[in-house]
Amino acid sequence: MKPSALVLVLTTTTALLAGCGGGKSNTDSGKPSGTTGAAPGATATLSPEAAEAIAMADVNQVAPRLGGYFAAHGYPTDLAGLAKSMTQGGLYMDPSDSLASYKFDPKTKQWSMCVQNDNGAWANYDTGSIGGHGKTGGCPKS
Repeated sequence: MKPSALVLVLTTTTALLAGCGGGKSNTDSGKPSGTTGAAPGATATLSPEAAEAIAMADVNQVAPRLGGYFAAHGYPTDLAGLAKSMTQGGLYMDPSDSLASYKFDPKTKQWSMCVQNDNGAWANYDTGSIGGHGKTGGCPKS
């Protein structure tokens, strides 16, 4: 397990024990990112810490499963392909989260994705480096 994944798992576990959850499975895919649609204003009362915990929980649950899915079915080349892979693999995120970015290097088979909460919190998974997360500002642009 990568150090960043371990940090994300430990941080997420603490947040989940505190009552913040993410990674809900739902078959009603309202957003093109493979997530369900949230009710308007549903995340307006979340603290930045809770929103960050939800994004981190989704990254920790979805990204490792995607790695296995990609190995068996091939790697998507863009964000729309990632969303399709998630749906085909039965992977869904919390309604307040969506996929914000995805990059794939076909030479190295390394990939990264960023999940962003409606409140601007985000969490990143990167097979080539340490992932990151934040309470505000949304996924970093690179």
